[in-house]
Amino acid sequence: MKNRRKDPETGMKVALLILLITFIYLFGVTFWEMPESGIEQAKTIVPFLLGSVIGTLIGFYYGNKHEQQDIQPNKTETTTTTETTSETTEP
Repeated sequence: MKNRRKDPETGMKVALLILLITFIYLFGVTFWEMPESGIEQAKTIVPFLLGSVIGTLIGFYYGNKHEQQDIQPNKTETTTTTETTSETTEP
């Protein structure tokens, strides 16, 4: 199996495509007339799109991921612990 280089532009293109489809659907549900039977499905799909799809994309591209780039997880650190004992004397 070949190692494929991850292209950040491809991820951004997919995210923009998902957002475009989401906004087209939201526009259609809001401004176009719908048959009575489709209203219940729209009431289910719209909160999913707003809460899951858009929230996930915003969280991925603008969330805490970008703040943690300074952390180097591959660097191994060795720490030594020393035990200290304290002696108390009673008078």
